[in-house]
Amino acid sequence: MKQTGQQGIWIWGLVAGEEPWDSALNMVNWYAIDRYCEDPDAHPEAIARDWATETFGRQAAPVVTEIVSKASTATANICHFRGGWLNCHSYMADLLYLDSRLCGPYRNTDRIAGMIGMDNPTDMYVPERAAEIAADASVALCFGKLPITPELQAELLKQEQQAVELFNESISLWQSLKDKVEPEIHDSVLALLEGRRNDAIFCQAQMTMYMDYKLGQLTEQRVDELLEECRGLQGMWIKDPMATEKPSLSVYPMFATPATFANQLREELRNPQLEQLWASLPKYEGIGYGCKPGGW
Repeated sequence: MKQTGQQGIWIWGLVAGEEPWDSALNMVNWYAIDRYCEDPDAHPEAIARDWATETFGRQAAPVVTEIVSKASTATANICHFRGGWLNCHSYMADLLYLDSRLCGPYRNTDRIAGMIGMDNPTDMYVPERAAEIAADASVALCFGKLPITPELQAELLKQEQQAVELFNESISLWQSLKDKVEPEIHDSVLALLEGRRNDAIFCQAQMTMYMDYKLGQLTEQRVDELLEECRGLQGMWIKDPMATEKPSLSVYPMFATPATFANQLREELRNPQLEQLWASLPKYEGIGYGCKPGGW
């Protein structure tokens, strides 16, 4: 911000309607807002360390900051892949939302069979910057298209598995603080981390189904096997993975559970119609799913 001559900080925050306003770990973000207002040059690691020390004490602080780092990386792994969005407002997306964000036509770009990516134009950048963007693998799906291959699927699923492992590591670290943190706070954060780990498992199952579908190798038996791996788990974003009703989380209709997503793919396997649907819709006009005013 300072390098470009900007002044001030723009903040967009969503808080719960009652106390506690946010989870115990997410409070580091509110602490950071205050610190950056006082000192725009503050270093993120110093902010996290000071927050952890003030909140949990000097002895627990190093472990807490490590947990925040691991959990943040895990969440990014769940939500993004090479610049493409895998979720919907932090929740599991249904098939239409996910497919439009990964393969178009969410933007005014062509949809190409066997390819994934938005292929957003870079002509608003100077040529040097456009070349840098084109060479940056981290935004490959945002500013380009990639062929859907078993290798690409393996890369995506490895990232999702890493999210599960990072949450498991975070859980183990947090459990080591059992005698150093107030019991009520310890229990609530433990439930948070376990729930987020389960959400990562759900999202891994979703992306396995989706990429198998894109590669033409998804079967209803495989869908059943992946759903069974989710049975009995409870997440933070997805309370019940086997719920067959869409979560009523907001006015948006594009959230899913593993079960509702699986049912959409089952229907697609029995009666393929997704490609025909996309072909029948006008280009992106900025409203709804990104297809026409008023949504579907």
